[in-house]
Amino acid sequence: MSIYKDIAKAPCLTDLLDARDRMELEIGKFYEAFATAEQVSKTLGRFGYMPASARPQGSRESAMAEVDAAFWRKAYDLTGLSSLMDATARREFDRSLETRYASNGPPAFTLDNVRSQFVTAVQDAEMMFQRGVYEIFRHIHSWQGKGYATNRGESFRIGPKVILCSWASFDTWSKFPSPNSSRYDDYNDLDRVLSVLDGKPFSPRTFETACRQAWEKGEDFEGDYVRMRAYKNGNVSCLVSSVPICSTK
Repeated sequence: MSIYKDIAKAPCLTDLLDARDRMELEIGKFYEAFATAEQVSKTLGRFGYMPASARPQGSRESAMAEVDAAFWRKAYDLTGLSSLMDATARREFDRSLETRYASNGPPAFTLDNVRSQFVTAVQDAEMMFQRGVYEIFRHIHSWQGKGYATNRGESFRIGPKVILCSWASFDTWSKFPSPNSSRYDDYNDLDRVLSVLDGKPFSPRTFETACRQAWEKGEDFEGDYVRMRAYKNGNVSCLVSSVPICSTK
């Protein structure tokens, strides 16, 4: 078997659990070694001679909290659950892993916690995805309390053409538009919904980047599902092509 295939092999949840256990062991050894070295240095004087650069940046607990947060994110990516999250769900998920918001930090990435977490996540997956579909259609339809004529009647269906308000921006240095930074999550959610509903893999932020690259060349973006044209007023016309959920009257 090729060594390159071995290197590129995607990890599974058991690989993550094993790696987390080994990291916890080695991190524990590191902190114990530092404590021993510091005690040795203090035998030569009250304040010791341990250089500041050798000191850990945080506690052992905070280090493991960062490890656990990283492994939870990777686990959600591996299982495909992250592709079902809209921007709101993603923010809630990320917030739950941050020690400054979670009083005890993220849950330890252990077998028991993984089983418990994923049973709940799988049960909630359909509802979470449906909420994401609802939100992106709602954003397409509404603009400051009213809908464009093109969008009317399409609040929960993507018609052949919709107007995406304030999805583009122009700066004073460029004659070409770029995706509005305040709409990055909407770009991501639209691409995610269309990709998942069509049974295609979803890669975060690629849609927004592809639009920027096309617009910088003075061209429309043309993808598998939509053609996006930006206007100086900040709006983007979205012409929908062949997607299973699309239909025309």
